[in-house]
Amino acid sequence: MSLDSDALGFGRLLRRHRLKRGLSQEALAERASLSADAVGMLERGVRRKPYEQTVDSLAKALKLRKHDRATFFSVARNCERSRPSRHLARLPVPTPLTPLIGRELDIAAIQEWLLVREPRLVTITGTGGVGKTRLALALARDLRASFDGEVVFVSLASLHDPANIAATILGSLDRKDDGSAASLALLCGLVGKRRALFVIDNVEHVLAGVAAISDFLERCPEVVVLATSREALHVQGEHELALQPLGIRSAVDLFFDRARTLRQHLSREDEEEAVIEICMRLDCLPLAVELAAARLRWESVQTLLAETGSPLSALVFGGRSAPERQRTMRATIDWSYQLLSELERTTLCICAMFAGAGSMEAVLAVAAAGGAGNTDGAMMALADKHLLRLSKPSPSQGRFEMLEVIREYGREHLNSFSCARACERAFIAYYAELVWRKTRSGGSVGSDRWIDFVSGEYMNICTALRWAVTHDRFLGLRIALALPGFWERKGLFAEARAWLETLAEPLGETIELEGPLDAWRTVTALALSYHWTGDNDRACALHRQALAMARSLSDSGLISKSLNNLGIALLALRRQGEARRVLEQALALKEGRDDAWSIGSTVGNLGIAFRMGGEYAKALKCHRRARSLFHSISDECGEIEELNLIGDVYRDRRDHRKAASHYAASLEANVEGIRTAVAHSLEGFVAIAAVRREFRRAATLAGAVTRIRREIGQPDPLAAANFEKACAAARASLGDLCFEDALKVGAEMAVPAAIEAARTVSTWSS
Repeated sequence: MSLDSDALGFGRLLRRHRLKRGLSQEALAERASLSADAVGMLERGVRRKPYEQTVDSLAKALKLRKHDRATFFSVARNCERSRPSRHLARLPVPTPLTPLIGRELDIAAIQEWLLVREPRLVTITGTGGVGKTRLALALARDLRASFDGEVVFVSLASLHDPANIAATILGSLDRKDDGSAASLALLCGLVGKRRALFVIDNVEHVLAGVAAISDFLERCPEVVVLATSREALHVQGEHELALQPLGIRSAVDLFFDRARTLRQHLSREDEEEAVIEICMRLDCLPLAVELAAARLRWESVQTLLAETGSPLSALVFGGRSAPERQRTMRATIDWSYQLLSELERTTLCICAMFAGAGSMEAVLAVAAAGGAGNTDGAMMALADKHLLRLSKPSPSQGRFEMLEVIREYGREHLNSFSCARACERAFIAYYAELVWRKTRSGGSVGSDRWIDFVSGEYMNICTALRWAVTHDRFLGLRIALALPGFWERKGLFAEARAWLETLAEPLGETIELEGPLDAWRTVTALALSYHWTGDNDRACALHRQALAMARSLSDSGLISKSLNNLGIALLALRRQGEARRVLEQALALKEGRDDAWSIGSTVGNLGIAFRMGGEYAKALKCHRRARSLFHSISDECGEIEELNLIGDVYRDRRDHRKAASHYAASLEANVEGIRTAVAHSLEGFVAIAAVRREFRRAATLAGAVTRIRREIGQPDPLAAANFEKACAAARASLGDLCFEDALKVGAEMAVPAAIEAARTVSTWSS
C-alpha cells in the first residue's frame, strides 16, 4: 500500500485500514482494547499524536503486514510534525444566531459521504431560500475538528465576474488580490498540501468559472470543497445533494421557533392548523417561512393566513414560462414586496443599489437627494420584516446587509420608480462627497485610517464609478481623484489606470472643463497610473504638463509635487542626472515645511538618484533621513520601502551581508503584506543569491517576484538591470530546463513560503 505519509493524516489512514478489514469503530476498539470514542477521535483528527502503544495495539488489531505496519507507524510519528504552523483562514466562519431545524438527515448524509466515499467536491443544490448556506455553515462547524480547524468560508454572492473566483477565495483567506489571471496559482501555492475544507457559497451565478474550483482541487490534493449552488457544477467527481424544502413538520417547527421570539405566549395547540396551511402555501421554503413568521409582530396567525390566500397561491404555482429558479423564491419575495408600503418598496430598492453592505446614513442621504423622501422609519420596518439586517438600532449610526437574492430583486424593481435615475445620480454624489469629506477629516490619503475607510466602502465606490461613466463622468472623476493613495497601497495599478482613463478621457476636454486645481489633479493622477504600469514616457509627458499647469498657478506646493513625480518617472527611465536636478528643485521648495511625508518621499527619491550615479554615501544619508521622517509620523509603509532602498545601496556596494539584513528587516516589518514592498525585497535577495552562487534559490525567488509583479501590473524598471543579470547568471549555471523548472516552482509558491526562502539567504549571507 503506497501512501504519501506527509500528506495523509493518521486518522484517514486508520480509517482506510479499518474499512478494508470491514470493521466498525466499535469492533476495532474492542480488538485493540480501546474505547470507540478514542478510535473515532483518532479518525476525525481530534487526537493528532497517538501514543506509540496505541499505534501498536491498532496495528495488531488490524493485522497489518510488514510494509503497511511500517507506513502506519511512520505516519503516526510524522503527522504532528507535518502540521502547518499557522491556520489558513484569518477570517472567521459566520456563526448563525438561530438554531438549524429539520436538516439532521442531510447533515448525516454528507458526513457519511465524507467519511466513507471521501469525495473532494460536495455540492448542495436547491432553489433559492431552501437553506443551502445555513446547512453548509452547520457542516463547517461539525467538520471543523476533522480538518484541524482549517475551515474557510467563501461567499461568492457579490461576485459578478466568473473569472474572479480564485481571487475571491484569496480574499476569504485575508489575502488581497486584484483579480488577475495568476490568482489561481497564488491560491494553490498558499494552500499547498494542507488538509482544509473550503465552503464556497452561492456558485450558481458564476458557473462559467467553476473550472477554477476544479483546478484548485487537482492542484491541492488534501482540499475538500463544500459548495452551494442552485444547480450542479457538473465537475468530475462531484457529489450532489439536492436539498429539498423542509418537511411539513419541520417547517411548522421552524415557524413557531422564529415566531416565539416575537410572541412568547403563542399557543401551538391553538394555531397549529393554520400554521400548517401557511407553510404548505409557502412550499415549506425556510426563508419564506421565516419571513411569514416575522409578520406576527403586527398580525395574528389568522390574519396572516387570510393574506396568504389566492394571490400567494397563484404566485407559488405561477407561469410555467418563467425560469425555474424564479418560481418559488421570487414568489416568496413578491409576496413580501406586495405587503410593503410604497415608501418601504422604494427604500428596499434603494438599499439594493449598494454592494455587499452599506451605511444607513448613505441610504437616508441618497433617498432624500433622489426625491424618495425620509426613509428612516421605512428602514426599520424593512428590518422588522427580515428584508434587511441592521447592525445597530439607530439608522444614523449603523450599517445594513441584505440577502443577495433580495438585493437582486430590488435592483430589478428599481427602474419602476420615477426617482430611479435621480437616486443613481444621488448615489454617485454621495460617495463623491464622502470620500473627500473623509480625506479632509482622516488626514493623508495614504494613512492607515484612510486605507481602512476605502477598503470598507470600495465595492460601493466602484458601483458609483460604474454609474458615473453613464451619468456624470466628471463626478466620477472627482471620486477617482481621491483614490490614488489607496490604489498604490493595495497594488491595484491596472485597475487605477482603467478607471482614470475611462473617466478622464478625452483629456483635453476634461482639462478645459475642469477648474485649474482639478485639472492638475487629473493630469497628475493619470500620469501616476502610467508610471505604475510601466508606461514612463507617457508619465513623463503628463508630469511635465502638470508642472506647467502648477507654475501657471504660481503654487509652490503643486510645483514641488509635480517636480517630485517627474523625478520618479525619470528615474524609471534611468535618466538619473536629470532626475537628480528635478528632485533637488522639489526638495528646495519643500524644506522647512511641516510636511514630513512629502519631504521624506522626495528625499528617498533623491537617494535613488544618488545610488544610480554611484554616490553611495549620499544615497545612504538620504534614505536614512527619509526613514527617520516616515518614522516620525508613524508611516510604516514608508519605513518599509526605505529599508529596501538602503538594502539596494549596500547591494550595489557589494556589501551583501548588510543588504540582506535590510531586505530581511523590510520583510519583517511588512506585516500588512504590501506586495510592491515584498517584491522589492525578494528582488534584492535574488541578486544576493546569484552572487553567492545559490542559483536555484535565485531562480525560485525570481519566479515568485515575476508572479507578484505580473499580478499587480507593475514592472520595476529600477530593479530590472540587477534582476535580469542575476537571472541570466542563474540560467547560465543551471541550464534552461532546470532554470525554468525553478522559476515555475517560485511562481507557484505562496508569498509566505517565498519570504521564508529569502530568509535562508539572509541567514547564510550573515
